[in-house]
Amino acid sequence: MSGLILRGTRSDRFFKTADDLEAELSRLALECQEKGRLGLFDLKSPSGFVMGIVLGGTESALSFGRADGEPPYFDSSGPASGDDPVLTTYLDLHHHTEFPRWSVIPLEAAIDAAKEFVETGARPTRITWREI
Repeated sequence: MSGLILRGTRSDRFFKTADDLEAELSRLALECQEKGRLGLFDLKSPSGFVMGIVLGGTESALSFGRADGEPPYFDSSGPASGDDPVLTTYLDLHHHTEFPRWSVIPLEAAIDAAKEFVETGARPTRITWREI
């Protein structure tokens, strides 16, 4: 299993390799920085799962679930234990979304998880997840 779709309001793009995905995520992170806001982008695997990734800063957060919207749902789990301060982000740079502080992880860990997702199409094992 290899490849995934980066979903967005602008257009969907297919990536077969982790290197191609990483280059696009870097481009999107720069776009977020230029706009002065964190962006949340969805990655969809052909196996029927979707993972959200926050880009544009040194921190990130991930969400994971089935593409059809059915449970279970997961968020990344970082070192914090509380909800505040929340990480405010914008889905595809438009729709306001918040992640609890406990879901915040370093950007490098999020990128590694995205690379694993493009390679396997399954929930990445390189980070810790919390069912929500």
